Amino acid sequence: MPAVKLLRSVALLTLLTVAGFVSAKSGFAENTLGANSMIPNSMIAEELEPLAADALLNSPYMAFYQVNGKVDGNMMRFSKLNTRESFPDDRLAYAAKSIAGMADRAVNNTGSRIKEKATAYVAFYEGRVPGISPEHIMVLTTSAQKAPNVMAVLIVKDNNSASKKGSRTVSNTSGPEGSGVYLFELAL
Repeated sequence: MPAVKLLRSVALLTLLTVAGFVSAKSGFAENTLGANSMIPNSMIAEELEPLAADALLNSPYMAFYQVNGKVDGNMMRFSKLNTRESFPDDRLAYAAKSIAGMADRAVNNTGSRIKEKATAYVAFYEGRVPGISPEHIMVLTTSAQKAPNVMAVLIVKDNNSASKKGSRTVSNTSGPEGSGVYLFELAL
């Protein structure tokens, strides 16, 4: 009998924990970075000013792509599009891979069999997201002969387990290092 009570208590605790986790992201509209479970809201809040972070977390994006990073020789390259996590289709996939490729960086491989891992997320917005000041946005040149009409957000999430344990990791300065949030405008 005590085992049944313990089992019920564990089941209730699990249910309440899951419900709390689901409701934590439910305050955001669909297709926003705030509602996207792959993006840590705290990372955006830490990297950007409060108004800009709030604007990004609450503004609906028109497209979202996950680009996986893989160590190739001595470089971390973001080139593999995860189509299962992309929204809504692949119409901006090439642009997403190009923007994620800007985060390619050198890695120090000391012969360990444990390779560094990182993921890049690229979200596209129609026009500039209100609340984001222009001085924080880099303008990218494209072949389109018109003014920038799309804002892109590159979020690089370092999944390196060694850095989570406090180990020292070293990167070159050939691109964004570690985790970060980067803002771009471009014409499409």
